[in-house]
This record gives sequence, structure tokens and C-alpha cells, in this order.
Amino acid sequence: MLKTNIKLLLRSKGYLCCIFLIPILAVIIMNEDSSIAKEGGEQTNRIMEWKSISDTADMENIKLTVKVYDYSESDVSSYLLQELAQTNTYKLYLVNNSKEPEKESYEDILKDAKKTMESSTIRAILYIPEDFLDAIDKGEEAPIKIIKGYDDSRIGLLESNIEWYCSKIHNANEAAIENGDNIETVLNKMAEEELDKNIIMLKDEDSVVLNEGQQNDRSRIGYALSFLIISFVFSGVFIVDILIKENENGTINRVKLSLTTNRCYIMVKLCLILLTAIIQVIVFGVGIALTMGTNVGIPYSAFLGMVLLQGILFNFISLVIGVLFNNFLGTIFFSFTLWSFTSLLAGLYFPVIPGSTIERISMFTPQRWFIKSTEMFMTGKKGAFTQYTLIFLAFMIVLFTISMISLKIQEKE
Repeated sequence: MLKTNIKLLLRSKGYLCCIFLIPILAVIIMNEDSSIAKEGGEQTNRIMEWKSISDTADMENIKLTVKVYDYSESDVSSYLLQELAQTNTYKLYLVNNSKEPEKESYEDILKDAKKTMESSTIRAILYIPEDFLDAIDKGEEAPIKIIKGYDDSRIGLLESNIEWYCSKIHNANEAAIENGDNIETVLNKMAEEELDKNIIMLKDEDSVVLNEGQQNDRSRIGYALSFLIISFVFSGVFIVDILIKENENGTINRVKLSLTTNRCYIMVKLCLILLTAIIQVIVFGVGIALTMGTNVGIPYSAFLGMVLLQGILFNFISLVIGVLFNNFLGTIFFSFTLWSFTSLLAGLYFPVIPGSTIERISMFTPQRWFIKSTEMFMTGKKGAFTQYTLIFLAFMIVLFTISMISLKIQEKE
């Protein structure tokens, strides 16, 4: 029976789409950086990159727009720009010097500044000279120049921020000299120490606040999981289609005459579900490893393990819905509604407010436990995978019981 069911599934184009195409779409979603607004041009993190000195495209008025000439092109100047970008107060547009025939002089930049700020929403121009790193090494004041356009109180804030981050760079330089390291190494250590301070305990001990990088990782995982779940749900629907056809053409009756119990019949379908989920996770896991590596914010093996359990669960949920409805179209409609409602409720698209009524209701959804376990991994809490496995088993026991009761009722009818 298992071999026959597998052959029937492989003939279905929809089933093949669910086990191959949709997991690949989830891989594409995972590769999207949720912290970067793709607004044209080339960009690194939150710093826009322009292809020429006269480029003034892709700008917005919400943040203070600053055109940046980084002639230092050092790791230290990149650190300064990234710190400014992460304040979410400025939108930085970095001129790509490698695409310019030759670097513009400071005098040329001054001449271009007026024209640039009159013809665009640029409000300031930041000039980092080539001797920026040398000045830092000598312990001198950073020779950064800010060319102001119009009166804007945010420019004063920009000056304060630059002064603050330059003082951090000076401190890092002094520490590097004292310890015999280079300044880039010290800055990297400082950044790592800041990332370690990623958990803030609230009134509820289980509630955490993730740092920006972890929030981005959680968002990507949530979006990808939503795509994977619709893949799991509909692959389960195609397994249900086989079950319904077997019921209609009398296959189930013939199976019962062969002394096969309902439990054995369900176990065959569970084997189909397990095989389907394994293939889907392999496609997804290989795709992730090839495109972005194994750094997904949590241990990769645990991540794929939780995805596999989620796949088995949602395939089985579709099967149980099919047993209850015994109607293909009804199963499709209810499964899709369940996927969309639970994904929204569980916080796959946006964070759920801790302690709220929505969070309490969301605890009845498997996706919410997936996200909670993911957050536990990110913040270094122990027992995340064990907790998720126990929740998975609880859901499976309930669903298996429902399916057996439903089959018993149908048998009596």
C-alpha cells in the first residue's frame, strides 16, 4: 500500500511543487535581509551606494539624508558609517569611489555640494579624507568635515553622533596600542561585546528582547517558516486526496477485509508524511547551506530538526482535517484558512506583545512554539529543543487520537 501511495503522489504535479518549488521559495525568503530596504542602487547594510558623484536618486525625506565621500576607505571609517546608519536617524548615500575615474578634491566637493543640495533632499555632506586613519593613529582629532545645506536641527545631532563615535574610535586606538593589537581587532571585540548584551528581562521571566541582528534573523525565519508551512499543509492535502479516493473506490473496505487495522492504515499515511517532510527539509536545508551558509542565528542542526517536526505536524494536521471532512475541497479550504490564521496569530509576520491576550491564544499554535524555541536558542537558554519536541509530541498525540476516533465513527456509519 505504501509503494502504491508513493507512486500516486509522484504523478501529481501539485505534490511535486509542494516538496520542491515552495521550499526553494522559502530559501529565497531566508536570503532576504529584513533590515535592508531595497530601494535601488547598490548598498551595504543601511548605507546606499551611488555609482557616480552626480547621482541623487532614491532618496526619502523621513530621515536626514547625507551624502558621504569616504576617501579613507578603511575598516575604521566603515565602522563609523555603520554606527551612524544603525541609529536609524540618517540615510547615508555613499559615493562609490571605485567607479570614479579619479577622486574629487575637497574644493570640487564644495562646488558640487550647493548644486546637490539645491536639486535634491540632501541636507548635509560628510567628507572623510584619506588621512582619517593616520590622524586616529596619531591620536589627533578626526579630520571629518560636514558641509551643511539648510538649517536643520538634525545636523547638530549628526555632529554630536560623529563626535561620540570618533571618541569611541580614539579609545579603541588607545586600547590597541596598549595591548599590541590593531584598532580593527579592538573595534570588532567592542561590537561583539555589544551583541552579547542582547537580553533584557521583563516582568515575565520567559520574555526577552532581542538585539537588532537577532530580530532580523527571527523575522527571516518567521517569513520562511510561513512559506514552508503552506508547503507542508498542501503536501498533506495531496495525501488526503489519496485517502478520500481510497474511501470512494472501496479500497479502505478491502484493506479492512485483509485484517488490517485502522491503526496500521494511519501508520502507512504517517510514513508518507514522514517521507514527504524529510524531502521538503532536505531541499530547504541544502538550499540554505548553498546560498547563505549555515549561520541562521541558531544552531543549524536544531533549526532543521525543528523545521522537520513542524513539517510532520502540519502534514498530519491536513490528514486529520481530511479524515474529519472526507471532502477534498473542504480540506483545501479549511487547511488554507488554518495556515493563514495561525501564522498571523503566532507572530510569524510581526512580534507578538508579551503578556497580551493574543500571545496567550497563540500558545495553541505550533508556529508560536517554534518562534519561542528559536528565541531561546538565540538568547542562550537551555532546553529549547527538548521543549519544542515535547510540544510536538503533545500535538501529535491529540491529532492521532482525533483521527482514530473519526475513523471509528465513520466505520460505524
